[in-house]
Amino acid sequence: MTAITISNTDWSILSAVRSALAGATVQGETVFASVTMTTSADQARRCQLTGAAPKAIVLYEGSSERAGLGGERNCWMSISLLLAARAPAGVDAAGRLQEILRLMNAAINAAEADPPADACSLATPDLYRPALQWRAADIRINEPDSQGWTLCRLGLEVSYRLDAGTSH
Repeated sequence: MTAITISNTDWSILSAVRSALAGATVQGETVFASVTMTTSADQARRCQLTGAAPKAIVLYEGSSERAGLGGERNCWMSISLLLAARAPAGVDAAGRLQEILRLMNAAINAAEADPPADACSLATPDLYRPALQWRAADIRINEPDSQGWTLCRLGLEVSYRLDAGTSH
């Protein structure tokens, strides 16, 4: 049997995104009270949207890959950042929107300022992917099942390259 080595690049990228969010500060103040990780949006809502706010939850959605021209693998990982805030009583929808947009921009700035070490742009004749690619945000304010949380689901795709099909 062939000996294998597992680099677990997917985990390294997830861990780096989580660390970037956990380390985010504005004027010396930590942006997120907690940063956690999950693979289920339902589990995040049930179990992690409790306690101190604001929160960031890194939701792993999956990885894809394509064989490169020289045997390498061009890969990308889909992540959603679930950002959650609670507004004090009396704050209207505009105030809630302002806060969740602030958190969204803080998350983007944190990931862009400290990107995963393995993140890289990918380019072949039939593929181009930037190192970090942001998807449109889905913001929910005053949802009936939100229990007072204002939520933002912000999509992120992180591209990376593996040396070979046996480099996972």
